[in-house]
Amino acid sequence: MQSRGRAPSAGSKGFSFDDSRTRFQIELEFVQCLANPNYLNFLAQQGCFEKPAFVNYLRYMRYWKEPNYSRYLM
Repeated sequence: MQSRGRAPSAGSKGFSFDDSRTRFQIELEFVQCLANPNYLNFLAQQGCFEKPAFVNYLRYMRYWKEPNYSRYLM
């Protein structure tokens, strides 16, 4: 079984094309999940909306409102 290396941290220099593509796909899927009321209920029950780190991540994800990104949302 092949082991994968750690993904570069946000502070590391230069993401590869594959890293950027993977990040895009993961964030796209997460934003699309936020349209599901059952998922939002689950997050609320877990107390995610009370955690500053999660709230900051949601703020960061606001870039998906821009037309260059929102066109990928289904």
